[in-house]
Amino acid sequence: MFNHSKKALAYSLAGLRTAFNEEETFRLVLLQLALAVVFLIIFPLSYAQKAFLLISAFLCLIVEFLNSALENIVDLVTNDWHILAKKAKDMGSAAQLAAQVSFCAQILLIIWESTG
Repeated sequence: MFNHSKKALAYSLAGLRTAFNEEETFRLVLLQLALAVVFLIIFPLSYAQKAFLLISAFLCLIVEFLNSALENIVDLVTNDWHILAKKAKDMGSAAQLAAQVSFCAQILLIIWESTG
């Protein structure tokens, strides 16, 4: 069991390294996460607000991992333009957009609540 966990961790770290080295959007989302942490430190927020904001930032990171994986699978299957490949990539991108909008809305709501 420990050996399996060790291998799983190695695979996860390899995926993290690959995403960081090869995916520009992943690095941008990682920067967003870092900025969220700074936001959490600077602004006097409740523990619940901090937790929800951090969870939302990590959700954007998770969605980007999945979107990048989906794009890699599509590219593996075909290099040719295909409507289904386009739809799959567009839907993955839309998932990231939804996560980003949710994250931004949450920040705006927290700021509004804190100033109101």
